[in-house]
Amino acid sequence: MAGLNSTQIGSSVVILGRNRIITNTTNRAIRRISSIAVHPKYDASGPAPYNDIALIRIAAPVIFTERINPVCLSQVGRSEEHTSELQSHHDL
Repeated sequence: MAGLNSTQIGSSVVILGRNRIITNTTNRAIRRISSIAVHPKYDASGPAPYNDIALIRIAAPVIFTERINPVCLSQVGRSEEHTSELQSHHDL
């Protein structure tokens, strides 16, 4: 997505509330992307996918539900605790 121009970003969407593309669900929200901020040290051509993270700003607010929740990033030294939490929520 780092190589998208503003027209492509404006016509792209995110689908929230789905964890499998082939499964159709009514418990979802579709939002247009208004901007993308890719990590400044991301290098897709590098030998390892370090810094492969981006922030996506969506054009409209989202209401959190049982299936739509914010992403919680772990703090340094707390990755094991958060990994087990993420695994338990994986199949919601």
